[in-house]
This record gives sequence, C-alpha cells and structure tokens, in this order.
Amino acid sequence: MNPSVGVSSLRELIDHAKKNPGKLNFATSGNGAAPHLAAVLFQRLAGVEMVHVPYKGGGPAVQSVLAGETQLSFATPPSVLPLVNAGRLRALAVTSRERTPWCPEFGDGGSRPAGTTRSPSGTASSFPPARRPRS
Repeated sequence: MNPSVGVSSLRELIDHAKKNPGKLNFATSGNGAAPHLAAVLFQRLAGVEMVHVPYKGGGPAVQSVLAGETQLSFATPPSVLPLVNAGRLRALAVTSRERTPWCPEFGDGGSRPAGTTRSPSGTASSFPPARRPRS
C-alpha cells in the first residue's frame, strides 16, 4: 500500500474502500494472475469495489504503487518486503490462512475480512513435459 493513502491496517483499508467505492486503484501482475484473483476474492469477501489496473508483471505493478499511479497491490512477499522494510510501502496483511515465515508479524488469515471463513491465497503449479525422463 502506498503510505500516502493514510491506511495502516486491513480494517482501515476496508473502511476506506467502503466510503470511497471505485476510487482505490489496485495494481496486479496481469489479468487472471494469482494476485488479481486474490484481489477479486478479497473485494467480494470484504464487500468493497476497487479498480483493477493490470500490468505486464509484478515489477511494473509494484512500481506503479511506489509512483502513486495506483494505491495498492496484491503482491508476493519477495517482491515487496525490501520496500516495506525501507518504509516505501506499507504491508497490511498476508492472504494465506497461516502465518508466513517471510512476514511473521502478520497473523494467520488476518487478511480475511470479519465474518468470513475463506481467504485468498496463491497457488503455484508445475507442468513438466509429458515425455520427461524419469529420475
């Protein structure tokens, strides 16, 4: 989250988004990417409306938040933690159900809006060639 927005917790983000529907822009690494889907699920669970701004990759998405072109991003910890630690971005929550060792200060599913039982999380899959040699 760009610190200039003045939001310092997930609850504050939800309240701000509810008071300003369609005025917060969120950056992702592209249409249909895991961060985009996490943001869509978050919006539905929190009952908020934000504008999706897709970029061609996570780097440009994070740069847009830094530049103030967008206000927030759903991003992977490795892509934003150095910027959070430097005070250039503000982390509000993780989208996993459990604490992550990369950011233990954010709780287990603390990203879930109150009253929900699900939380968005990314999934990675690997699809090797069908005729790959057995090891």
